[in-house]
Amino acid sequence: GASPGSCGGGIKTTNLAILFSLGYNRLMGRTEAVIFRRTVPRETVARSMALLIGSFLFLTFMLLFFLVSEESGVPHKEGLFLEILFELTSAFGTVGLSAGMTSRLDALGKVLVAVTMFVGRLGLLTMAFALAKRKEAKILYAEEDIMVG
Repeated sequence: GASPGSCGGGIKTTNLAILFSLGYNRLMGRTEAVIFRRTVPRETVARSMALLIGSFLFLTFMLLFFLVSEESGVPHKEGLFLEILFELTSAFGTVGLSAGMTSRLDALGKVLVAVTMFVGRLGLLTMAFALAKRKEAKILYAEEDIMVG
């Protein structure tokens, strides 16, 4: 991952800091995440947890789909699972590292790597909000003309 505002994708360092802080504070008997004597709001902690779990589930789904689609097409000696996991994790974080197997992938494998890079860079929450159906407000408020000037 990278820090917020940078070009890197994946799980941001601030999300990990919040979750590590929560874990540490829970071990110390506190119920909230505290960083530098400041309490992190529960909603932010919940969002960080959702991002971590969502990222893990997305990478797991992509890994399984990748293994099913590429098992017969990629020549390998051993360690295909770790090579693919490294490749997808690197793509999700958009860090530019590769195990050297990208050139041996078929078209579907390259598309999966590109989708993983796109989702990792754009972010899971952004993708979820973009794809979610929006409900129209069922409440209509009365209009009021306001004198201006």
